[in-house]
Amino acid sequence: MNILIPWKPSKWQEIVFCIRSIRRNYQDLAEIIIISESNPEIPDTLHFPYPDITAAEASDYRLREQHINQKIISCAAQSGLKEFIVQGDDQYWLKPINDDFFRQPQPWLNHATIEQINNRKTQLLKVKQGYWHWEHCLIDTLLCLEKNNQPYINYTAHMPIHLSIEELETARDFFGGWSFQLESGVYNLSQRKTGLQIETGKLRKGVYDKETDLSDIDEYLFLSHDDKGLSHHLKDFIISRFYV
Repeated sequence: MNILIPWKPSKWQEIVFCIRSIRRNYQDLAEIIIISESNPEIPDTLHFPYPDITAAEASDYRLREQHINQKIISCAAQSGLKEFIVQGDDQYWLKPINDDFFRQPQPWLNHATIEQINNRKTQLLKVKQGYWHWEHCLIDTLLCLEKNNQPYINYTAHMPIHLSIEELETARDFFGGWSFQLESGVYNLSQRKTGLQIETGKLRKGVYDKETDLSDIDEYLFLSHDDKGLSHHLKDFIISRFYV
């Protein structure tokens, strides 16, 4: 399958090592398509031009999530893709994987109800840390499902996910726009939801703190991080693993 990567320039070169990890470990790769305003000009990738979000728009979590989703469906629709994999540039493949992994019922991480997510929001606000835009959007997504008498659960995973253009269009129409958290919005409405296994096996090593222990990293299929977790130690690991 094709892999779509919504992208914007960053301070570090995550996307270079991300793509090297894909090429090394994805056994059924067709094309890698980078969706962005500027072309990073990485060899053997395709570029789908799409305007970057402005700084003012990015401060609104609804517009930010809407922009990411619009990038993906525009690329998929105009490229004639029926199914594909979507991932961020801060996600890396650590072990060989083929299409069968994505087409079977998938285990997912971080499942939570609205009550649990709201409790987390309250805790974060108490210590004045704020919380991420996707947590705002996730609450909106689950509340919309609840309001429409749809069973709901948080399927966010922060790792490569298998999607179809039909599932994306169904989610777009259901939510009346694009302000929904991608994985939870799509998978709660998908027939595939009934076969999902929650928290099965070691799928993703998430590094969101510079003090995160990396000693067990080779036990996982995927690695992900954010800016807070991108320590010198983690950079050294990524470079050494995917330098060539």
